[in-house]
Amino acid sequence: MDIALTVPAALISIGFAVRMVRDYVRRPRPHAAVWAGAFATYALATAALAWATMFGWTPAIFRVFYLFGAIVNVPLLAIGSVYLVFGDAKGRAAATVAAIVIILGAFAVLLAPVDVTELGTATPAGSDVYAKTFNAGNANLPGPRLFAGVAGGVAAIVVVGLAVASAAKWWRRNPRLAKGNVLIAVGTLIPAFGGSMTAFGDAGGLAASLLAGIATLWWGYTLASTARHPVTSS
Repeated sequence: MDIALTVPAALISIGFAVRMVRDYVRRPRPHAAVWAGAFATYALATAALAWATMFGWTPAIFRVFYLFGAIVNVPLLAIGSVYLVFGDAKGRAAATVAAIVIILGAFAVLLAPVDVTELGTATPAGSDVYAKTFNAGNANLPGPRLFAGVAGGVAAIVVVGLAVASAAKWWRRNPRLAKGNVLIAVGTLIPAFGGSMTAFGDAGGLAASLLAGIATLWWGYTLASTARHPVTSS
């Protein structure tokens, strides 16, 4: 059942990334380029999940899934939102902060030992695979779960907060734009809910949430981008 959900989610993510690239080519704006990267990473994480569903988890596949799905994806969405709402200066500042967290998180994902006993065909939670800290040389370093919590949690607050604020601003003057922003907020939260279900042992919920999340994001972006004002515009 999971494969019937993960493959469409990966394909939709790729289609969304291609659309954002086309939007950037037609009208070069930083947020479009960043969002194209966000949906490309969404596709990579979902493709890793699809592969694991068919062939089983390996340390390398789990690292790809965790890095792009739990650490990189939502911060890129947040950077794009900041660029769009606040402009280039604050967008670059947000990108700098996010880049530091993502780079440190990537090193943690690559270096931290993976508990292979937890890698079966079912989707394991990050807390099952990674310890809170790991040793590198003589140093005890924070594990990937810390960076996933910081990157995913803070970035989700940024994306949802800006989307909801824009929805409230445009609700009377441009309901189509407002509804699109609400859908963007919902689409950002759905995969996080699926990740929580995985932590409680419902691996199938993650596959469903990834498909529902990307479909809702696409719906919201399409609805808002065809309104008179840009999506999440201030």
